[in-house]
Amino acid sequence: MPASIKSHSAFLLLLFLASMMFLTNIGSYAQFLRAETHFSLGARMMVETHEYLLPHAPHELPLNKTPFQYWLIGIAYKYFGFNHGAGRIPSALSGLGVLIIVYILGLRFHGKIVALTASAMLATTYLFWSFARLSMPDLLLTLCITITLACWILVLMDQTTRPRTLVLIGYGAIGLGFLVKGPVAIVLSVLPICMEIIVSRDLTIIRKLRPLSGAMTFLLVAAPYFLLVWVYHGIDPLWNFFVEENLRRFTGSSYKTTQLMFVYETTAFLADFLPWSPLLIVSLWWFRRWKTIDQSMRRQLRLLGFWIFSPILFFSLSSFKLDYYFLIGVPPAALLVALSLLQEGDPSIWARRFRLTIATLLVVALPVLLYFTIQMITVNFPDNIMAWLPHIIAMISLVAALWYIVRKPAYQAVLAFAFTLWATTFSTYFFLLPDYTRFQPPEALAARVPANVDVYAAGTATEWTWDLAIFLPTSQSVKRLPGKPVERLPSILQTDPRAVILIYEQDYKELQKAGFQFRVLAQAEAFKQNRLTLKSLLGPSYSKLYLLTQ
Repeated sequence: MPASIKSHSAFLLLLFLASMMFLTNIGSYAQFLRAETHFSLGARMMVETHEYLLPHAPHELPLNKTPFQYWLIGIAYKYFGFNHGAGRIPSALSGLGVLIIVYILGLRFHGKIVALTASAMLATTYLFWSFARLSMPDLLLTLCITITLACWILVLMDQTTRPRTLVLIGYGAIGLGFLVKGPVAIVLSVLPICMEIIVSRDLTIIRKLRPLSGAMTFLLVAAPYFLLVWVYHGIDPLWNFFVEENLRRFTGSSYKTTQLMFVYETTAFLADFLPWSPLLIVSLWWFRRWKTIDQSMRRQLRLLGFWIFSPILFFSLSSFKLDYYFLIGVPPAALLVALSLLQEGDPSIWARRFRLTIATLLVVALPVLLYFTIQMITVNFPDNIMAWLPHIIAMISLVAALWYIVRKPAYQAVLAFAFTLWATTFSTYFFLLPDYTRFQPPEALAARVPANVDVYAAGTATEWTWDLAIFLPTSQSVKRLPGKPVERLPSILQTDPRAVILIYEQDYKELQKAGFQFRVLAQAEAFKQNRLTLKSLLGPSYSKLYLLTQ
């Protein structure tokens, strides 16, 4: 065991660095991003009400989402308390799990250098590490599908002495993925294999993957939960989940987006894979050698390609799509780039120089980012001397990365640039993120809300609705009140005179001009929009949030 650990010491170091990036100050940004609200609030309500069979957010119907992510966040809440950081721990651990699977898959086929390079690129891919810090189920789903396809690829490539065990582990992982996010886990796991069967015309794949025993394994993992829901709560929650939240969302009957087919999906995936997307494009040059590649390597490349393409194809057919739906294709993309960059016997000097040029452009792009972040620091942290440390670290790492790109082999250049990205990101989280707590007032405001009263977020302050709700008892509702407060609040206060209103200063002044009188329970400074964007960082606009009652 000590010898085995030592032989993989480089990857263990990478895993340690990744865990630092995923977990450092993970709760310091105490606001919800994207769909975190569904799972953070739902898991809290689940723990407090002991409704473990149908956990859901206060503003959602039962079984709006499958329960596995709620359960994991609930466990984290049990041990670490109700806070944003605890809710994000399952995603961070899922990210580390995906890194381990990618390393094992690269190791079994092409050795440590390919495995380590692919893992390093994956860990520093924008969408991957950002979702490792969000309490959302997408990275957990990615872990389940990665386990499934890794097991099946090893079986199809005859790289295991226990094919039956690996095949069934793959089906079990699909079952868990179904409990994470529903039928999409089946589609995105099976679709790459179906593509391989069609292209290769190899029906022995079906026999190797044992669909009958696999289906039994899948049902053994996933079916009991839905049977329990049917027994205790009837058909309505199942209808809501399978029809409303899956079928109608897919067809656009309930939700619809209007992005152009394939153009949006391809663009979104390349954005998801930044900053390594240029190298993914360059790696396609390697496929011109297709006729000289042996059959075994061809199958590996096809399977990785189908794995990448499956979410793009599937969601191009859907009427509802979001950019992060393509996260599932990021792990195989890292493996594919590592394989193309590090194959022995480069096809031409031109190809090597082209890769070198792309890598250099990636590094040159870093000073542009530094320019914007310097402006951000000057505006947001004028008195924080430590705020400059991330930039000093980034510049030192940049010089080292440039030296590796010019003088060293491709994999060392990739690892050097990955370390630059890690050092910059980690130091930013460590030195800058805690300072944002002064613009995140929901916890302090919630402490001033009286018990057993309804709370309304009015006007532009509705963006703070769920951030405030996480710090209040689940029995105490927080309701959005969109529109102009002058028009909506009088009727609310007539029927509920003890109600508490969360409102921005501008809307409060309009109420005062209209002759309304309120008692201020608390006030705090906050961003006018409670989301970090490039615009808000370079030119932040602050305002006071008021907590009012009659």
